[in-house]
Amino acid sequence: MASVKPIQNLIDGVIYKYDREFDIISNGCAAISAVFNRTQVCRPVDICIECTTRCNMTCENCFSDSRAGSRSAHARLDDVLTYLQQSSDSYIRICLTGGEPLLHPRIVELLGLPDRIGECGFVLSTNGTVRKDLDGALAEHHWLTAVSLHGTRETHNKYTRSQTFDMVRRRIERLAPATTTHIYSVIHEGLAYHDVDWLIRFREDSGAAFLRFIVPRAFGRFVPGAIETIARYVDSRCDLRSAVKREPSLSRFLSVDGDLRPTH
Repeated sequence: MASVKPIQNLIDGVIYKYDREFDIISNGCAAISAVFNRTQVCRPVDICIECTTRCNMTCENCFSDSRAGSRSAHARLDDVLTYLQQSSDSYIRICLTGGEPLLHPRIVELLGLPDRIGECGFVLSTNGTVRKDLDGALAEHHWLTAVSLHGTRETHNKYTRSQTFDMVRRRIERLAPATTTHIYSVIHEGLAYHDVDWLIRFREDSGAAFLRFIVPRAFGRFVPGAIETIARYVDSRCDLRSAVKREPSLSRFLSVDGDLRPTH
């Protein structure tokens, strides 16, 4: 899809730049580093909002420990709106996460956040399996949609303990021409060289803007594994529209209960 214009905001006397195509925050006075770290700043100027702990899947790794069949909680819409309206001048990027955010009972109103808040980047992190009827709203409100896909069919389905590969692949192919779409893929023990090669080809073929491989860290539901060999292979295969996320992003996190803390 066509490139989208970066956002530039003045926050507490400092100019920050958000590249909406690559999902990168930087000091607006400096060039963005080629290593594609998501935050290239020394203080948090973006926030991730856990709008629900509900999820319809049980992936091996999950930063929030959400899983299908578990008790779930939803953030109160009014609380989220009040917080963002009071503090939006402090942020250049707002991300909705979960659980699966598209399962929030008032997700339609949450997707309207860009109409309520000033110049800011908006990101939705999703497993890509629910609420296909909202794809039009994602495009209309210019959400960057980050869809999780963890390898080829057998690998993805085993990692997610589901049969969702074909559904997720089609969702990415449908979203990519309409709005900025990223692919998130966790580097895990079951990921093989051919999975990495396929993901890089699929990113290009689908028209997704970026492919971000993620090294899991020890929080939430975490399954440790010997992944360094495949991680090095991923490093060797990444191109100008793919990268490995090894370190935590410097962001704030608003939990479903309203607790504010730095990200892990």
